[in-house]
Amino acid sequence: MRRWLVVAIGAVLACGSPDQFSLSLGWSAGPSQACPASPGREPSCTDIALSCEALAQIKIIDATDDSEVYYDSCFTVPPGADLCGLRDVALPGDLAIPNRDFFIPNRMVRIRVLVWSKEELERQGLARDQCPAFGHFDQRGFPQLNLDLQPPAPVPALGREVYFPVGDRENAVVELGCSDDEALDTLACRTRSLRVDALVIVPRIWQSVSEAVADTLTVRFGPTSTNANSETILSTRELVSLVRTNELDGLHWIGTVAGPIDGLRCVEVDSQSPVFPTATCRQAAALPSGDVPFTAYHLEPAIVNTVGRLIGRELPTTGIVIGFVIDRQNQPVVGAVVTGVAPGDIDATVRYPTTDLTGWQAATADEIGMFVSTDAPIGTVWRATAPGLQVAGAFGGIITNHTTAVVLPMDPAQ
Repeated sequence: MRRWLVVAIGAVLACGSPDQFSLSLGWSAGPSQACPASPGREPSCTDIALSCEALAQIKIIDATDDSEVYYDSCFTVPPGADLCGLRDVALPGDLAIPNRDFFIPNRMVRIRVLVWSKEELERQGLARDQCPAFGHFDQRGFPQLNLDLQPPAPVPALGREVYFPVGDRENAVVELGCSDDEALDTLACRTRSLRVDALVIVPRIWQSVSEAVADTLTVRFGPTSTNANSETILSTRELVSLVRTNELDGLHWIGTVAGPIDGLRCVEVDSQSPVFPTATCRQAAALPSGDVPFTAYHLEPAIVNTVGRLIGRELPTTGIVIGFVIDRQNQPVVGAVVTGVAPGDIDATVRYPTTDLTGWQAATADEIGMFVSTDAPIGTVWRATAPGLQVAGAFGGIITNHTTAVVLPMDPAQ
């Protein structure tokens, strides 16, 4: 019998099928090649900083014959706050040995998992997108640190080789050693330039802003902060102005920011009108290319003013959330129920305007799929439910003197 490899990065994959085994990763607690750990805790991927783009390899070879390679995958791990992004990497079958399947026989094999910093590979004159040859390990299976024994390639930032009896167990555990984990988090990587690429969409018509409207807009990108009154603000000093371009597919706003990008970031769209600027916020991340794609929204002043009158007073200076629930055809979802859960599991207040924006619906969105909140803090996670549909979460909350746009696109339920 032969077995398929099923890779589960960062967690054990439950496996009830007799023709599969799974791979899960751990982190060395020492004494050899110990990984960083918070005080009083075991090492975790959250303790390994990753500001550099990384290259990872999973290789399965025969226990005694290096030339017999059953599986060899080399893939990119994008930079982020920590190495936990390694668990989000998909490993399709076409990454196996070219022109052959990757069935693995029921016998003893060696499983290697190695991680390099792409910047370190490039610094040593090696290809950024090609895992280098490496095969020297110590008695515990950690990468050999004696450079005299190594091929012309750097010691991996993390690595381990373990023996595994295919067919006897369903899960192979590889406890990685941190051979040179500091190579994954350097000053040069932390301050590298990233390119923000923002599209600006108009809710309800779900199209890019027109050229005429674009001429009136100022678009900026940056983090939220807190003022002396503990209110969430977008400080002009911390925002980077984006420049409009027609050179890409449609209207885009482009700008350069220092990396890495992690955590909540917002795009502010200001029409220079008396109404609040529109803020769109989400957990931002850079692609391996260095681009930070961002879809932002521009709420038309007439809509914002009408909602302001609907809540019975002028727009609150503490900010307001205006959201929309749509399906994949950009049609409003009638009957959607929206929940906003703030940090501390506190429920935000949600109200649903009527179609003509003259009053409030009882408990669900109507034909315009709109909802409003005036008390949701910036860390609020929004979700919606509707018959036959499901939705991923979105972020957004009140920002002083801003309208925050939250869009919940729903998919058919599985």
